[in-house]
Amino acid sequence: MSANESESPGGFVIHFGDGQLVDLTEQDDYAFPHPLQRWVLPVLPMHQEPVASGSAFLVAPGIAITARHVVEDSTTTDDPSLIAVFVSGESIQGYEGPWGGPLAVRQVILNTEHDLAIVTLEWGEIDGAPFRCAAAPLTTRVPEVGETVFSVGYTNVSAELSDTTIELAQKVVATRGVIVETFPDGRDFLINYPVIMGGFPAPGGLSGGPVVDERGNVFAVVSRSMEPFEEVTEWTSYASLIGPVLDMPFSVNLDGVLGEHTLRSLALAGVVAHDGSLV
Repeated sequence: MSANESESPGGFVIHFGDGQLVDLTEQDDYAFPHPLQRWVLPVLPMHQEPVASGSAFLVAPGIAITARHVVEDSTTTDDPSLIAVFVSGESIQGYEGPWGGPLAVRQVILNTEHDLAIVTLEWGEIDGAPFRCAAAPLTTRVPEVGETVFSVGYTNVSAELSDTTIELAQKVVATRGVIVETFPDGRDFLINYPVIMGGFPAPGGLSGGPVVDERGNVFAVVSRSMEPFEEVTEWTSYASLIGPVLDMPFSVNLDGVLGEHTLRSLALAGVVAHDGSLV
C-alpha cells in the first residue's frame, strides 16, 4: 500500500431520497458500478448461507471500517471465514464476470466499547497490477442538529461463489435525513457509546455503512435503526461516531514493511483521506 493508491470519491452526484430509501440500481441514469460501489462493500459471512450481514467502507486499499455487530459473530465461530465483495466493475485476477470479486478478510479488530470495527482485506490484482479503489474521506467534525446527512449501504444481498466466478444479487441503496440529536457520551445503557440520532432509514443491510455529511466526509457508522410503528411515523437511526476507531492499532503492510499502525497514523502518512481533522 502507498499513499497514491487510493482516490477520494469527492465530486460525485448521487440521488438520495429525503427520508426514503432510494435503490440506486433502479435509477434511470444508473451505470454499473455506481461511484459509491467502489468504496462501499457488502460483507458476507461464509460460515453460513452467504447473505450480507451488513456493509463496510474502504478508507484505504485493503482497509475498511464497519460496525462491530456486523462482523463480531464471525470472530467467535468455528469457521470464521468472512469476505467483502469488491464491486469494481473489473474482474479481480482469477475471477470472471463484471463484479470484481470476493476479498478475504485478513483481520477483524473489534472495538469492545463501541459499535465499531476495522477489517483488513486480502488486496489482490486486476490484470496483473494491484487494483486501485476509491476511499472514503474521514472527519471528526460532528454535524450540528438540523444538518443534512446521508447513509449508504447494501440490502438484500446474496452471493454464489465458485473457484472462478461470483454471482451477486445486489441492491445498493442511499437515503438522507437530518441530525435530530447528538449523544457524545452515549444515549442510555443500551446505546452507551457516542452516537448521533438521525431521521433517515437504515434497514439491516446498511449496518456498518458510512454516514456522510454535506461536505462528503464520513463522520459516523450506521449502528441501528427503528422502523416507523404506531404513533411513530418516521425512521429513527443511530450511528456511531468514528472517533474511537481512529486510534485502534492493527497490522498493515505499508510500502513493503509490515508494522502496527492506526487510521490516525495512516492519515498522517497520507494514506487515509481526511479533511484535516484527524491530524
